[in-house]
Amino acid sequence: MTKKTYKITLGQQLLMLSHLLLTNAVILIFCIAKFDWTIATYSVIGFSLLVSIIPTMFVHCQYLIKNSGLTITIDTVDKSIEYSNRGVIVKKSFEDISKLVRTSSYGRGTGWYSFAEYRYYTLVYDDNSEHILTCLLIPNIENNLRDKLPIEEEKELKVLALI
Repeated sequence: MTKKTYKITLGQQLLMLSHLLLTNAVILIFCIAKFDWTIATYSVIGFSLLVSIIPTMFVHCQYLIKNSGLTITIDTVDKSIEYSNRGVIVKKSFEDISKLVRTSSYGRGTGWYSFAEYRYYTLVYDDNSEHILTCLLIPNIENNLRDKLPIEEEKELKVLALI
């Protein structure tokens, strides 16, 4: 396939939220079964909110807002990326990319944090303009974006991969 178009879908959002939903559902069911509705259950719920749910939802909403309404088309034959957002279309050549930065969380790939799989790429162009493309917009972003571009990525790690 030479040309592929991406936009944020409900399916991709649910996929990114699946770790959060499954992990916290299992913890909640276990706590209710083991402790009923005691202080221990409320403590675990509070801990999950602070450590997992709130950070993940914050990152998710940031990514959703950043790429909301954006459609991106990657053409590997023409070696170009076309951005369309609210009627404005910008087309850039792969050759115009001066820097590619992947930003992800320290916990990426560990399975411990619900927000660990969230990551984004910043494409910086020769004219100093840039686009931020998130994993909500492009599923399997490493294979569908990074591997198509002729530039080495720089890696940036954060506790939370906030934009």
